[in-house]
Amino acid sequence: MHWVTTTGLRIGRVACAWLIVRRIDPAAVFLYGAAAALPGLAARHDAVIFHAPGMGLERRGLVSSFEVLAGRYEVAFGPAEQALAQIINAADVPRSPYARPEAAGVRAVIDGLRLTCADDEALRLAGAQVLDALLAHCAEQVRLGRG
Repeated sequence: MHWVTTTGLRIGRVACAWLIVRRIDPAAVFLYGAAAALPGLAARHDAVIFHAPGMGLERRGLVSSFEVLAGRYEVAFGPAEQALAQIINAADVPRSPYARPEAAGVRAVIDGLRLTCADDEALRLAGAQVLDALLAHCAEQVRLGRG
């Protein structure tokens, strides 16, 4: 399946793409475009638009697009994934209801990757490694009773 979002990825879109590949559509193909071009791009490729204002699967108030996407595709979260979702929310949503100290660091790392990756696809792939490591950290914290 094809998935479409706007160019210039940040933490929310990187996290959504990670969730898509890890839990929804392992064979996902991602396309990136200007916001105005997304409907046409999606129509040409029979693609799902995500994390694009006014086009569905987007942030809703204090609920991140990551959480909206998980809900839409009925992705069940265990304790480690719930912790990860809270960190993503805190990193992406202004006035997030979650006080997760990891959020600022995760946002900084993804912002740094934006400066060093050649394009959005390279950023998506590098960001996926960061989120895999963050999920492993969350799982370890849960295992140790700190989650």
